[in-house]
Amino acid sequence: DGTLLYSSDQFDSPSVTTLGANKVILGLEEGLKGMCVGEKREVVIPPHWAHGENGAAGVPSSAVLLFELELVELQKGVPEGFMFVWLGDIPDPLFNALDLNGDREVPLAEFSEFIRLQVKEGKGRLQPGVDADSVIKNMFDNQDQNKDGRIVEDELKIKDEDTERVRRDEL
Repeated sequence: DGTLLYSSDQFDSPSVTTLGANKVILGLEEGLKGMCVGEKREVVIPPHWAHGENGAAGVPSSAVLLFELELVELQKGVPEGFMFVWLGDIPDPLFNALDLNGDREVPLAEFSEFIRLQVKEGKGRLQPGVDADSVIKNMFDNQDQNKDGRIVEDELKIKDEDTERVRRDEL
């Protein structure tokens, strides 16, 4: 009926979403696909691609939704199941590169510093749409197999993007 349900104009920054993360209704996800930075688009979403017959908080049942979208920024993601991807060659040996102070063990702070440096230098990319500290902590926890708060060389494993099998010296 033309009722305004939401506007990002009411906030200090635009809305952020990650496609493929099941964070928005299916119709909006489909409507965002293929957009280019700077593009504006109107998307009309029928109820079966929105909130259906039940509606949602503040959205009436069987509502047809109209979104006026503008893509202001686009960040590339990472493959499903990954938290970080290398954008070039992986340091070899990886553990030696990761062990910034050379003491043969890598606590969370050192791991975080290394990963952030890789991202800053354009050598790697973190999963977008999620707090970087949370992603890095999850990565660390996955590597710290004995849960002693440090990664040693024998614990370090990396997921291969092409085959998704685990091999030695991988993040």
